Amino acid sequence: MGLSGGQGGLENLILSFEEAGQLDSQGVFTLAGKRAAGKLARSLLPEPADWILKVVQSACRAKASELRIVQTGKATHMTFSLPFQLDLRAFELSLTQAQVAAQPGVEELATALRVLGLAQDRPWVARVTQGKAIHWILANHGEVSLEIAAPLDPEATTSDLLLGIAYPPGQVGKLGGLVRFGAAIQTEHEVLLARARACPIPLFLDGTRLDDLARADSLAGIESEAFLAVALGMTSSEFPPVSWPEGLSTSQNSKFRDRFLDPRPFFLPDIVPGTAGSSLLRVAFRFQKESRTSQTSRTGTTRLRPLVTASRVVLVRHGVVVGRRNLGISAPIAVDVYINADHMAANLTGLEVEVQPLHIEQARREIETLAPCLRELRQALEGHRGRPSRLDWALGAGLGFGTAVLLVPWTIKLLGLGVAAIHLRVASQQYRGLVAECAEEVANFSARYCEVDPRSA
Repeated sequence: MGLSGGQGGLENLILSFEEAGQLDSQGVFTLAGKRAAGKLARSLLPEPADWILKVVQSACRAKASELRIVQTGKATHMTFSLPFQLDLRAFELSLTQAQVAAQPGVEELATALRVLGLAQDRPWVARVTQGKAIHWILANHGEVSLEIAAPLDPEATTSDLLLGIAYPPGQVGKLGGLVRFGAAIQTEHEVLLARARACPIPLFLDGTRLDDLARADSLAGIESEAFLAVALGMTSSEFPPVSWPEGLSTSQNSKFRDRFLDPRPFFLPDIVPGTAGSSLLRVAFRFQKESRTSQTSRTGTTRLRPLVTASRVVLVRHGVVVGRRNLGISAPIAVDVYINADHMAANLTGLEVEVQPLHIEQARREIETLAPCLRELRQALEGHRGRPSRLDWALGAGLGFGTAVLLVPWTIKLLGLGVAAIHLRVASQQYRGLVAECAEEVANFSARYCEVDPRSA
């Protein structure tokens, strides 16, 4: 084939598949084989977007140095490096005949590509670079083609993978390189945000770090969250250790930040990335906006009210969340306890693990030892002056600037500036009150569920 090129070359190749409707391939599938493998592929993953989680698991299980995902208008691109020479012939058999691959992470990758090529009929291209040799694997309409470069590089010790996966027929990706428009690109983006935030290797989506334990669940309507802290559990545990995510190191300079509602954690202990512990504990404060109307003045006011939320144990298997369960602990302070489930038996998909009573007991023990972190967090909150959110700043600045530039009398300009100032002042008071309530809720949570009350320390 003489193929070459990076992401642009892969996209052009995928488009040529769609136009030609067939591959110049070795045709390793028979018609019966395609039917059987297609049924198998459909049964492996319950949701169309789950294939992208299998690629995350593949990179994590193979101990890749990082995984980068880029979504464009034409295709999804993924790059990572396997720390060994991929057995191309065995990989081909795992794709076409569903044979179990022996090399770590290869079976997960084969599952994802089988689902794409057979169950979803999405063309894909894989470029495998091993030293000086570049190999190609291509799939379209259930047919797979493997081109092995000759000669092989005997000194190669790694396999660099670049995958290009077309979107489903009739769908597009990003419009103008910015807006995710098609159903596939949107659901794949959402599933990564919801289930890959605890990835143990650096994970990037369109250049943005995802391995940072940022909010994993979408919040409904008026609900909001302040991401307070992350702690590393150090209790005795029969489960495998978890590592401090490298993505949190980019948030280290956010310690005692000026912004209470920043997407990054408000407080982080000084922990070296990669340090292992028994669990990761994510601490958040949930609240909601409550509107009230005065019976006398008929004016409306908005109050930020703490919202009772359940703490949970969260199981992570090869970088993907595979199980959650409430711990029976409910408070405005919510703690998610992430536990390593790499060793646990999963269902056929590898994406679901049943939460056991042992997991719940371990998570409760982790929370009981959280008092020192909560003490430092409360001290930081008590010394913090809450500021308006970015939205409030934008509204206030927009109102003030808009009235200043309008061709209206100065009295109206001054009135507009005054309204903007009042808006920011009210917002500041609201958020200062919210920070004070948060500090009190931290103390209450520690007193009720941890071994030491931070107010008595």
